[in-house]
Amino acid sequence: MQFFVLMSIRGHREASVSELTAFLRMDQTTVTRSLDVLERNLWIERVPKPDRRKRVFRLTQAGLDVLSQAEPLWATAQSHILS
Repeated sequence: MQFFVLMSIRGHREASVSELTAFLRMDQTTVTRSLDVLERNLWIERVPKPDRRKRVFRLTQAGLDVLSQAEPLWATAQSHILS
């Protein structure tokens, strides 16, 4: 789940909880839990916005690094499943 959230944020450069919920077609609670884990691991950070009610996130350098390590592993797993 966290992999897809990281990929989605990277694809949008920054994303709000509602944008991720709609894009991933998941409920808000599930997305929020994943965001909390990613934020605790310092892979994402909140983007300062004037309207503090809207939570917007972007990847940190650590998030980009972990994603670049995970992508080839994901591709290998997918190729095994599809073959």
